[in-house]
Amino acid sequence: MTVLEVDCGRGEIEPFPWGDYLNVRLIGLAPDPAARVNPHLDRFFPLEVAVDWLVQPGSADLVLARYVIEHVTQPVNFLANVGRALKPGVRFLLLAPNLQHPAVLLSHLLPVSAKCRLLGITMGTADGDVFPTFCRMNPAASCAV
Repeated sequence: MTVLEVDCGRGEIEPFPWGDYLNVRLIGLAPDPAARVNPHLDRFFPLEVAVDWLVQPGSADLVLARYVIEHVTQPVNFLANVGRALKPGVRFLLLAPNLQHPAVLLSHLLPVSAKCRLLGITMGTADGDVFPTFCRMNPAASCAV
């Protein structure tokens, strides 16, 4: 099985035990070239906005995006790339924050420097791992409380 993980990160925070699944080939995409060091990846490609992903069309059994869509600036291009990467008849799985959650609402009020400090304290996140949010694919009005 080939899994394409969008914004795979450096593998420091691992909510899914990829190492337990030897039959999974994990391909990572990320805007940060430092993600290349992710130890779970079999292959890495840089992720650039408004550019076709470098993965082979129809090569993924699953496209996974965890806490990514709120950062997408060009939803049509993003979804076209997802569709191009997937084999026919397979799935796209995403995980997104509820934009009406108090922590997310508070986040929108904080400057980036404060978000970096807060995430560093609570999640161990590095300053460079805080990205702007646009919420073009998951507007607050469409999210349940």
